[in-house]
Amino acid sequence: MEKKEVSSTPEVAQPQADLINEMYVDGTASISIRQNVAKIDFYQALPIIDKDGADEQREFRKVSHRLVLPVTGLAEIREILDKLIKQTQEQAK
Repeated sequence: MEKKEVSSTPEVAQPQADLINEMYVDGTASISIRQNVAKIDFYQALPIIDKDGADEQREFRKVSHRLVLPVTGLAEIREILDKLIKQTQEQAK
């Protein structure tokens, strides 16, 4: 699948890929807002190994990273995600 970058702010300079601080997360744990600052906590999932040998798979979600940005940044994220979802839905047709 071809990777397409979607940006609502084309005037933002795009750095070389090797200069971007990239991290892997399994999901979003929470989003909070206080005094016009948004904090998004991300988690990494770790498997829980059951000592009883049960087949049930469980995971422990550990908050591993926090992204802090102004509240206006959340609107930018939403706009980019909306466009990306629309593109994905159009490609699926």
